[in-house]
Amino acid sequence: MSHPHRPLTHPETPGAGTHEAGVGASARAGRGRSVGTLLRELSGEMSTLFRKESALARAELREKLDQVGSGAAEIGAGALLSFAGLLVLLDAAVIGLARVVPLWLSALIVGGAVLLIGLVVLARGRSNLRSEKLAPQRTIDSMRRDADLVRDEADRVRERMPGERDDGSETTYGATGAHDPGSH
Repeated sequence: MSHPHRPLTHPETPGAGTHEAGVGASARAGRGRSVGTLLRELSGEMSTLFRKESALARAELREKLDQVGSGAAEIGAGALLSFAGLLVLLDAAVIGLARVVPLWLSALIVGGAVLLIGLVVLARGRSNLRSEKLAPQRTIDSMRRDADLVRDEADRVRERMPGERDDGSETTYGATGAHDPGSH
């Protein structure tokens, strides 16, 4: 008795219509597995892969958000303490420079220097918070590799599937056996 889901073979294939020829074609198509089984397995593996990639993305995003939160808190605390110390030092610099130049010029020189240093520090901090430095790069790279792998595997499955002849015409199979409309 033949299996209801056995693969059908092309009529020009040696042993066509026999169960053994169908098994041989099936083995070539997936080492004993039918195309339907291969597609179901591929679908299941893609679902598992998507779940794992999503979990990796969530974990990496949490890690990056923790990094941003920690960095922002440290920047805030450091800035507050530095600001208090800086005010005292700036007063001392203005007073010390006032011995050489008038007080108003001393304040202008010290204020200009501090402003310039502050702008440089702000530019650096802003650069460290740019989106490309915070992107989940490992996840992006992994997903690109996975997409390439899925694309390659789909191409391999398509190559193994019967249905298109070398001359580009379609090969169809009837319910009672193989039929090739291009061989009239």
